[in-house]
Parts: sequence; structure tokens; C-alpha cells
Amino acid sequence: MKKSRVNRWIPAAGVVLVLSLWISAGGKEATPPENKSLTRTQKELLFRENGLKKDHFFGYTNLILASLQGDLPGVEKALKNGDKVNWKMEWGYTALMLAADRGHLQIVRLLVENGAEVKLTNDEGKTAFDLARREGHSNVEAYLVSVQQHH
Repeated sequence: MKKSRVNRWIPAAGVVLVLSLWISAGGKEATPPENKSLTRTQKELLFRENGLKKDHFFGYTNLILASLQGDLPGVEKALKNGDKVNWKMEWGYTALMLAADRGHLQIVRLLVENGAEVKLTNDEGKTAFDLARREGHSNVEAYLVSVQQHH
């Protein structure tokens, strides 16, 4: 069943909401909300296994936020600080997918150079290439094709 255009934008709306909250908090990371379905030990293990600190805002790493915003220095800093390049946030999006979706070619290149997997898919089965194509970012699309041909 094909998703409507409105359903396609739900992940983007969630990201915008989180970004708005993050910015309104002065750009500081906040404690994620309690998830009653996980025990404290399970949450700690989840964070530790994925290289996250407890203060990551809703599981959105600094790398995810910087990639979404097109903040190249922020991406470089997040990578230097050890954010996981292939971490999947809600809906299965990675930093590479968000950068590709927004047409941030320099960030896409940097992420790939730092080990971002171009063949990972989100919850809808879309890759970074698919998202770049959908949004008409032909320069990102061409770059990702060339990367896939060399892997």
C-alpha cells in the first residue's frame, strides 16, 4: 500500500518538533522521556551499546541533529566525539539519510568517508539514495550511485 504524501512527512514533523524543543532549551541536550516499556537496565544497555549518553534528547544524537541542519562543523565535532555514524533514530533514519533527504552533499560525503552504510534502509525500506531521489537532489543521488558502484 502506497503511503500518502502526508504520512511521508510525519518523520520530518517529528524531527522539527524535537529540533524546536532542543533549540528552545538553548541547544542543550535534555533527558529523554521515560519509556515505561523498558526497564532501567534495558535503557542503560540500549544507550551504552549505541554509544549514547543518557542526556541525548529523545535518542537524537548530536550527529543526527547536525546532519539534519546542514551543520558541517557540528557533524565533524560529533564524529570526533564518537557519535555512532550508523545510529538509527525514530522511523529508522540515519544521519546519512537525513543529510541526503535535505541535499547536504558535503555532509553526505563526510559521513560516507567515516563509515556510513549507504545501503541501510529506514522503516519504509528507503535508502539515503531513495530519499535524495525523492527530493530531487541529483548531486547527492549521483554521489551515492558512485559510492555504491565502488562497494
